[in-house]
Amino acid sequence: MRLSNPGTLKALLASTKAKYPAGVYDGTRTTLHEGIITLGEVAKADPDLLVGADRPTGKYAGVRIDWKLWIGQDQLVRRCHVSYLLPGVPGMDDFDPLQLVEDVRLSRWGRATDIKPPAADQVATHDELINIPE
Repeated sequence: MRLSNPGTLKALLASTKAKYPAGVYDGTRTTLHEGIITLGEVAKADPDLLVGADRPTGKYAGVRIDWKLWIGQDQLVRRCHVSYLLPGVPGMDDFDPLQLVEDVRLSRWGRATDIKPPAADQVATHDELINIPE
């Protein structure tokens, strides 16, 4: 799930089931939003979302995602926690279901960054990651 996509964030917030005052993250008091959304609903909001190398369809589109967002008083996401059960790996029938949990904390909003890209020979393309030779 890409929180950098405004449509994804909007879809998550539209599926909010509960909202509570929460703790302080990065010096900012937060509100906890929590809800449930399907992978298919997230894919509608984010046309670039892939599961493996493909768009989520069939049983993958129905995957239930339990999510929590901690949003600061400045309306910036400070933490995101998602949990979901994938029915295996797309295109690989011999894999058992996978329980995935992601917990991301975002901090230092607005601070300068200095990220240098790696050398070209150290970068893999999407196809290289998906089509790994056996």
